[in-house]
This record gives sequence, structure tokens and C-alpha cells, in this order.
Amino acid sequence: MRFDVEVDRLRADIADRPFSENMQSDFVERLNCLIDVFYNSVPELPEGASLDNVFYPFVIRKVYVEGSGDDLGVVDYLSGRILARFSSQERVPCADYFFEELSAVSECPPRVKFERMRSLGDKFLFIAGLFPDNRKGPGVNYYATCGSMAFRMAADLAELSAKEEVGRTLEVIGSTFDYYVDRLQDIARSYLSGPDKKVICSLYADAQIDLYEARKRGDDLRARELEKKVDYFQAMVLRGN
Repeated sequence: MRFDVEVDRLRADIADRPFSENMQSDFVERLNCLIDVFYNSVPELPEGASLDNVFYPFVIRKVYVEGSGDDLGVVDYLSGRILARFSSQERVPCADYFFEELSAVSECPPRVKFERMRSLGDKFLFIAGLFPDNRKGPGVNYYATCGSMAFRMAADLAELSAKEEVGRTLEVIGSTFDYYVDRLQDIARSYLSGPDKKVICSLYADAQIDLYEARKRGDDLRARELEKKVDYFQAMVLRGN
């Protein structure tokens, strides 16, 4: 299975077919298969998966399938712009300066103001969604309030900045910011912090069996890969106790 190709198929279905039609097709089955592929590949990325696409199955599951059937613009934004972009950074982005930034951009051209407000909104959404218990910042309520304001301001500037399409997405997210914070928190709890312990134990057992078979047939390269996977799942099992 080519991970990115299958992600693109799901994206095409969201764009081209009504939500109800997707729910009556093999859409969910293909989505679940991608999530299984992800867990069977850890700690590596799935074969054929780019960092830009690896979060799509989780967002599609929690925002599109279990959520309100959001359009592709929202799914793309949360997957690529928020999760993939910030997850590749070594540090949590700093975003404690909303009102200072608001004052600093007051005289800027619309395009510059749009990008800076959008960037602030991105950071607020990421921190509130993935790090709600971060004690070093001012708190999730601050991030949610300021993030909503930043996105709605950026949406108002989108037309002047020739960004009408993304402006519509920012308006949707900004007007129901708390909802999307909850969705990201749900993704973090369900997937990014590790799956259900029964799933972990099952994957751990499968990896041990695969390692035994690789050693038995003398496949040293595959055995070394599986040793890493066994160690990874063992650590997750022990951490869950």
C-alpha cells in the first residue's frame, strides 16, 4: 500500500462526494486500514508516507467521520498546516504575545497583517489542541480566545490579500475555535499519545512473532528492524502500566 496515494484517494472522496455517500461506501474501511498501517510501521513512518500526509487519517477520523463532516479545506488545514508543520519543530512554538503583535501590525499592509495574524492563530490552535496542560503559558482559555480572534481577523483580511479560499477556512475554524481545539485534543489523546493498551499489546505480540521468524530464517537486516519495533512497543506497554 502506498500511504500517500491512499490519503489522496480519501481526500478526493471528501472533495467530490457527499458525507452520507462516503459513510455508506468503503471510505471508513480504507481509513481504518491506513491507521493500522501507521501503527504497524512505528517507530518509522509508513512506506510511501510523507510527513505532510501522515496525520491525515487521524484528522479525517476525528474531524470528518466523527465530527461534523467538515469540508476538505478544514481537513487539509489541520493536517498539513497545523499538525505536520509544527510537529516537525523541536520546540513548542511561543505564542504569548497576541496583543503586542496586534499593536505591531496595525500599520502594516493587509497582506503582511494577514500572514502574521494567521501565523499567530496557527500557533494558538496547535498549543491549545496538543498542549492544553502546558503550565508555562497563560492557559488554554487565553489561547482559544486569542486564536479565535487572530483567525477571524485573518479571514477578514483574506480578500485584500488574494487569499479568499484559505480565508473561508480560517473563518470556519475561527468562528468555532473551541470545537477544533477539542478535536485536536481528541486526536492527541487517541493517537498521538499512543493507542489503546489492547492494541499496543497485540502489536507487541505480532512484532515478537515476526522477530522470531526473521531470526529463524537468518534475515539479520529484518531482525534488526523488528528489534527496534519490539523495543518501542515494549516501552509503550511498560509506560501504560
